[in-house]
Amino acid sequence: MKYFIVFSLLFASGLAKAGNKPEKLDTTTQETPGNRKTISYDSLSEEDKKIVDRGEISTARYVVGGILGTYPLGFGIGHAIQGRYMDMGYIFTIGELGSIAVFLAGIGQCADTANWRSNSASCNSTLIGLGLGALVGFKIWEIIDLWATPPELNDRYHRLKRRMGEELTFEPTLLPLADGGMLGLRITF
Repeated sequence: MKYFIVFSLLFASGLAKAGNKPEKLDTTTQETPGNRKTISYDSLSEEDKKIVDRGEISTARYVVGGILGTYPLGFGIGHAIQGRYMDMGYIFTIGELGSIAVFLAGIGQCADTANWRSNSASCNSTLIGLGLGALVGFKIWEIIDLWATPPELNDRYHRLKRRMGEELTFEPTLLPLADGGMLGLRITF
């Protein structure tokens, strides 16, 4: 039974990867397995250079940054742990602090009114609602970005390194045949 599960997982991963089309970085030539064109660092776009310079986001940084950015901390700290603060993290620091400031301005008017004018508390519910809504929106955006973006960036990093001729990968592959299947090892260089 355990062999069936292992082979099923290998087969499913092979099918999932077979459906992904490689991202074209250079449209001037067609890349074939026998004629792989390598690219230089200088020919990369600025965004691709940043991805190559940052490197792979390790599993530990991905998970710790995701957890700390999701619940206890936020404010772009998870992005800083993942090494992406200057890309996206500062947006969440500014956005969440600004949202809290707007919320506190609305609450402050309630406290101000209650202390100085007895029985006529006229809170600014617009500022309170706007601050809370913006805070929730920034938090949801931050959580999605912390968990969804690093795997995409790592995939792009590995594709760029392979295109630059600097990475060798080994991947188990299951090839379905009419009378069964074949297990193999695919080497990409």
